[in-house]
Amino acid sequence: MCNKQQKILNMPEWLDKGKENRTVCVDECIVDQIMILWSNKIETLGCCCGHNKNKPSLIIEERYKNKEIINIAKIIEKHDERQWDIYQWGLKKVKTTQCKYTKE
Repeated sequence: MCNKQQKILNMPEWLDKGKENRTVCVDECIVDQIMILWSNKIETLGCCCGHNKNKPSLIIEERYKNKEIINIAKIIEKHDERQWDIYQWGLKKVKTTQCKYTKE
């Protein structure tokens, strides 16, 4: 269960290759699950243990299809009895701003 501690993990070489900072903070009570996902080449964009208030959650890229998401859920279920929420990261336009530029 959550002790509100985090652990700094070194990202696998294949994950987010262009990123300079190769470490991420992960809630200590889900480190094993994240490491297992990485060992299965599952790219994670974010995660949270839920801090005893919510379900643990995982953010994955929007490129993952339904069959792959089911596989991700099965991998988690093998190693954690808790139910997890899985989210997909996606770009969504929420507002358009029109600006008029003037020369001084």
